[in-house]
Amino acid sequence: MSKKSIQTEVVAESAVVETVATAVVETLTVETVAESKQLGRKVNPNSVRQQKLAKIEELKAQGVEIKRGRNANPESKNQQKQMRFEALRAQGFEVKRGRPKTKVTKVINADMLEMVIAD
Repeated sequence: MSKKSIQTEVVAESAVVETVATAVVETLTVETVAESKQLGRKVNPNSVRQQKLAKIEELKAQGVEIKRGRNANPESKNQQKQMRFEALRAQGFEVKRGRPKTKVTKVINADMLEMVIAD
């Protein structure tokens, strides 16, 4: 909380002088003691999932690399395409994503060209 107090003093007969006192700042410290409840479902430390998570944490602490997901097959077409694109990027080529745009070329025969020029 902050308070400002303004004091006025009458000096002599007609002069009024205002003096502003320094702001008094009071800080309130409120100690809150909150009881924490465990939110969510109860955890069974003997469950298969908890044992698996504990084993993973233990392996991470030992510095073992944990692989997740399905292994990539280096013989698949998609993996070969990705390796080819990575090789092109390493050589400095720009590899664009998605389907390539098709170039549209119009073929104009001589008769059509004469009609266009005549008009």
